[in-house]
Amino acid sequence: MQFTQGIIFVLVACSSAMGPGVIHQNSSSAVSARSASVQKLEVFQRAIRENDTGLVTSHLASHLASGMSLHFVAKARLDINQKVYIEGQPTLGDGAGQGSLNKCRSFAPQHVDSPDAPHVKVCGNGIKMTAYLLGACKGYYKHSRIVGKCQSSMPPDTCDAYGPAQDASYGAYQSYKIEQC
Repeated sequence: MQFTQGIIFVLVACSSAMGPGVIHQNSSSAVSARSASVQKLEVFQRAIRENDTGLVTSHLASHLASGMSLHFVAKARLDINQKVYIEGQPTLGDGAGQGSLNKCRSFAPQHVDSPDAPHVKVCGNGIKMTAYLLGACKGYYKHSRIVGKCQSSMPPDTCDAYGPAQDASYGAYQSYKIEQC
């Protein structure tokens, strides 16, 4: 098993009496069950960090056998080829971090005010940016545009660019969201 692929396992205790994560304040048995689940989760997370495949495998089997559910959560981990530039400035990757990933953002006021901006470049084959005419990443008729090549068959350093030179209405777009493919 390989654990460095950006996938983490999260165990959530579920029983027929309580939904996931539900704790009744007056129930000491519920609090005890929650504490035991947290301890098991901590042991499991340590096993993942230490790449202890034997412990992880036995932990998975015991939890699944005891009625716990297993949820897989994709961890947002981008390689060095995944980058987004707005007006030549890095917004994601290339030293800008991952703070813009999966969040609705507004284009800077100077980009919204200029009919010749924003010019956007999305590099990599694992991310895309959707730009919206309206704020708050709201779609409006046909006025949204996806920039990026979400095709794993393409080279990882593939770039896609778009701006008002291709479509004059793009100069009025107000918000964007960067997501993994």
